[in-house]
Amino acid sequence: MTDRPRAARNTEGNSLGVAGFVVSLVGFLSCGLLSPIGLILSLVALKKEPKGLAIAGVVLGALGLCGMPIALLFFLPLVLGLLVAAGATGLALALGGDQLMAQAEMTYLHDRIGEYQQAHGALPLLLTDLDPSPDADALTDPWGNDYVYVASPDGTYKLSSMGEDGQAGTADDVKFNPDQLIRIRQH
Repeated sequence: MTDRPRAARNTEGNSLGVAGFVVSLVGFLSCGLLSPIGLILSLVALKKEPKGLAIAGVVLGALGLCGMPIALLFFLPLVLGLLVAAGATGLALALGGDQLMAQAEMTYLHDRIGEYQQAHGALPLLLTDLDPSPDADALTDPWGNDYVYVASPDGTYKLSSMGEDGQAGTADDVKFNPDQLIRIRQH
């Protein structure tokens, strides 16, 4: 065997190139979120050897930057829409959540009354006559009062809530109007 001197290996790597590549890759996969940072790290890492991962980081960072406007075009309206919907729901609940809940519960009772009328050919005398009988929570409004149900001999009925004060005939009463419900369903 010959004793030739071995070539010295470069044991130092380009850690900034590795970091730039990894950040660019994550940026590319996240629709460009971290791409600018990865691109800058990779560009700085091009000054050191080996340059392989730094070049790959530059390419991925640049591609990720191209994906950022596309992501903004799709995700920004989605996020804004969700925020507006959440805000509108919160505002509606803050301004009249109990009234909305009472209307929703009375719509449920209206549907149940219609099912009873179809099955028996007449209106129920009491809400507790519905098949199967709704639980107690379905028969009380958001303020803990029983819903007021009055069946007429002509086949019509009135359904209402006494509202927060628990007194019938006051301004806070919530009245159910099936005609309004039908108009909403037809549109």
